[in-house]
Amino acid sequence: MAASAQRIVVGSRVEVPSIGAGMVAMDNEDGTWNIEFDDGQEGDFPTGQFVLAANQSLKELRQLPDAAPTRELPSGIRVLSIPWSEPKSEGWTRFVCFSDTHGLHGSIPSEHQPEADVLLHAADFSNTGELEQVESLSRWLQAYPAQEKVVIAGNHDTTFHEEYYMGGGGARFHDPPLDCAQAKALLQGCTYLEDTSTEVLGYKVYGSPWQPEFCDWAFSLRHGSELWQKVS
Repeated sequence: MAASAQRIVVGSRVEVPSIGAGMVAMDNEDGTWNIEFDDGQEGDFPTGQFVLAANQSLKELRQLPDAAPTRELPSGIRVLSIPWSEPKSEGWTRFVCFSDTHGLHGSIPSEHQPEADVLLHAADFSNTGELEQVESLSRWLQAYPAQEKVVIAGNHDTTFHEEYYMGGGGARFHDPPLDCAQAKALLQGCTYLEDTSTEVLGYKVYGSPWQPEFCDWAFSLRHGSELWQKVS
């Protein structure tokens, strides 16, 4: 049965032929849906190109591995597969990283918000740059148990890319358009990086929101030297 004949909502499990299974992450409000696949890919698809999965259970996705080995990289960095599985080690600086919360930061279980020295949220903290989601994120950041908080925008945070937004991108999502300057002003309680760097607890962190051109979203550039200059 085609998806258009069924009820599709954000969070639905779906299957796209030749690509695989995934979850509906966002209604783009233009007849397409953003789907995040189980293998890490994502894309925008009209309802006629995917079907609802027969099994809507998230049980398998929520299952954690029996063991959570700690990986130590050649640089000396230790990576925890399940960071909330052990307390922060004495003498170490812990970075806790989030991305793609799409306005749902407030729904993250408290046990999955481990204490950090540095909290890093890299990309897509909102659905499409909504002011209320940015304001809510600021409150979440201020309450998070971390000494330093660093935020980088992503392609869904459209109001943070004013040139794209005012050049026509914003009309795809918001009528009337939102105030880009107000959106950025609402982001508080953190260091915001956009093609800039900062030093936190002795570490230099560079942040850039740019990505290879993708489905007419914000912060997109064609592959080539201009893109690499942004992110290098």
